[in-house]
Amino acid sequence: MKRILFLLLIITTALIIISAGKNSSVKEIIILHGEKNGDVSFNHLNHTQMPNVKCTDCHHKFEQPDNYQSCRSCHGIKTDIAKPVKAFHKVCLECHRTKKDNPKTPRKCKDCHSKAEF
Repeated sequence: MKRILFLLLIITTALIIISAGKNSSVKEIIILHGEKNGDVSFNHLNHTQMPNVKCTDCHHKFEQPDNYQSCRSCHGIKTDIAKPVKAFHKVCLECHRTKKDNPKTPRKCKDCHSKAEF
């Protein structure tokens, strides 16, 4: 009986650890289609794993906590809110410019845009 309980404890612990480290609903890479400056390959999964970044930092409007919409489901469709490029630059750059402790944080156009034509 002790062996069975111990085995169940090990299995339960393993399942908790596996499920905690895996978020299957989060896409790893999202391509943000740029206009004249080229596309941005955004590492969404990386941002979701940062300790001081909350989903609502970017997904600021949502109906249900586990049902976040893509940026373009509002930006670029609804005329009373900012177009995608303006919204992305505001959110991304404001955050990245405050991250002075990490020199790898992208801050310039070419750091994010893949085929910049400046």
